[in-house]
Amino acid sequence: MKPNKKTELALNGMVELALRSPSRPMSLAILAEKQAISLSYLEQVFAALRKSGLVLSVRGPGGGYLLAREPWRISTGDIIDALDNGPNSSPGDGSMVQREIDAAITFWEMMDGEVSDLFSKVSLQDVIDGTLRNVGVELETTTQIVA
Repeated sequence: MKPNKKTELALNGMVELALRSPSRPMSLAILAEKQAISLSYLEQVFAALRKSGLVLSVRGPGGGYLLAREPWRISTGDIIDALDNGPNSSPGDGSMVQREIDAAITFWEMMDGEVSDLFSKVSLQDVIDGTLRNVGVELETTTQIVA
């Protein structure tokens, strides 16, 4: 399962914030430049993260964004949930075709639940460290993240 672009940008941005000093805000202009994306798109992403309480905004000169809590206390599931628009559903009509569609929807909802559970176990710190300690997997990192 590949995350959508907004989720990918949010996770990358959160990693960038986590790698900085906890008291040094990062401006979205710098983050947008580092990620080679438009500032307005990144502002949408960070507005959702702020609304969900994952980041704090600091106004004024030298302002920007900070993590709202320690990286080990933020799960990748928290980040995904902050950007999720909610489940898609379709109304049923009771037909055989609809029951088959409902069965497929039930399957995808169960899979979504399993994936969500996995994401909830992986913290931002795990991503930074290149580990999945809470799910019993060690990632083999080929690149080292430098702040």
